Amino acid sequence: PSFYLALLLMIFLGVWFSLFPISGLHSSNDLKSYDYFFDTAWHLVLPICVIVFGGIGSLVLYIRSLCIEILKSEYVFFAKARGLSKKQILRYYILPNLYPPTVTILGLSLPSVIGGSVILESIFSIDGMGLLFFQAALSHDYPVIMGILIIGSFLTFL
Repeated sequence: PSFYLALLLMIFLGVWFSLFPISGLHSSNDLKSYDYFFDTAWHLVLPICVIVFGGIGSLVLYIRSLCIEILKSEYVFFAKARGLSKKQILRYYILPNLYPPTVTILGLSLPSVIGGSVILESIFSIDGMGLLFFQAALSHDYPVIMGILIIGSFLTFL
């Protein structure tokens, strides 16, 4: 699960090796604009790694099975019979047929990323929409809950 991976990355890369900061969104508020940007990006490395590594396994398996299915199709067979190289077959036959389902799966995984951000923001002490959603749910603030859910559903439909 993503929370376990977050804790492992925090312990190994944040505490033992001191490579990344383990909490907060930035070190201080009195930084120049470019220093503030790089400091915020540096603090977001671990949360982004957790989000990416959490969903990459199923996506890779899906892409692999889709590639195997495309390779078994007739148009790839005829492209091989025409004498096209593997690079040309990959570029002109496999990848164009691989992009639309992959983008669809990435779009449909967006709600799980938003839902997982509630846990990750609390682990990494980041004030974001996930924490706002959690606090609104605890205090029964229904307009805020509806607003966050509408934003999530809009991003899913987009």
